[in-house]
Amino acid sequence: TAAPTAAPTTPPTAAPTAPPSQKPDERRPPPVKLGKVQITARSAGVSITIDGVARGRTPLKVLSLPVGSHRLSAEFRGRKHSQLVVVKPGATVRVTVPF
Repeated sequence: TAAPTAAPTTPPTAAPTAPPSQKPDERRPPPVKLGKVQITARSAGVSITIDGVARGRTPLKVLSLPVGSHRLSAEFRGRKHSQLVVVKPGATVRVTVPF
């Protein structure tokens, strides 16, 4: 009788890796840090824009925004108001529009 023969084996292949000069985490952009803004006004229905983008009318619930400075503009019955709002990571900035 013949001796049993072992099945041929292939060497394991390595999973593709990033070049040595680049770590896998460096390929993704860093996560955007967010903060929040809560906007109230004496009058309901004040139109709110942030950085030129319409966000709705007061009362507005809390909005998430990237950390940094943002231009908040409000308009109500021909009156206009504008101010700079600084958003910090994980914090809620409370803004009251003066009309």
